[in-house]
Amino acid sequence: MIKCTNCNAENLLGAIFCRECGQKLDLDNLKPEHIEGSAKKAAKTTAHIVRNLIVLVIILAIGGVVALIFIPPGSTEAGAVAENDAQIARTRLVELMTKRGVSKTFTAPEANLLLTEAMLLTDEEKEKAAIARAESGASAYLVPDAIAVELIPDSSARFVLKEMAFGKVPIYFSVTGTASVTEGTPGVQFEPTAVTAGRLPVIGGYLQEQVFGLYRKLMDGSDRYKKLNDMVLTQLTQVTVATDQVTLKK
Repeated sequence: MIKCTNCNAENLLGAIFCRECGQKLDLDNLKPEHIEGSAKKAAKTTAHIVRNLIVLVIILAIGGVVALIFIPPGSTEAGAVAENDAQIARTRLVELMTKRGVSKTFTAPEANLLLTEAMLLTDEEKEKAAIARAESGASAYLVPDAIAVELIPDSSARFVLKEMAFGKVPIYFSVTGTASVTEGTPGVQFEPTAVTAGRLPVIGGYLQEQVFGLYRKLMDGSDRYKKLNDMVLTQLTQVTVATDQVTLKK
């Protein structure tokens, strides 16, 4: 900076007249150390600005990654099923559970309804679970709140599990995979192809295993699902997934 000898105002290097009083600056008596000191101060200011920008970029990047966890990975809401249609779907499921040589088709909303009931995630069942947790003092760090399945042609499906963290913050865990039945060996096999937390891909065996563990915990806690698994899923001879519907053959 160059100090004006008339009003003592600081002026930028290269200025000829004072920015305050308009007096011509005394450039002839400007000492080299003044120039050097001004250059160092400018460099320090520039470095400070660059450092702040880098910190800001890092914060935004971390915030963006964290935000991805809370964004639903596609649709998590199934279409509504009229009560009469819901009862018909339940009847078809019972027939599939109790008879052999039968084939039943379920629409995506029907499949979601039956899955929700099997996993004990209806409003009534969730209320019972909340009362049980309160009475036992069990942890409510992550509590299952909803589950949905998106049917994808070519025998693929994506399951989305919604968990409530501390009862307030929704976090979504999805597992996408293919369903198949080996000829001569009844029972459906599900092979995961992608795992996400929200829209953030979960990479690595350990982290993926943690997500699978949430699903297993939900399945292990439901006698209704265990019955469905024993009487249907392990007895299937064919699974066909089409647009918005799935056909199960036993």
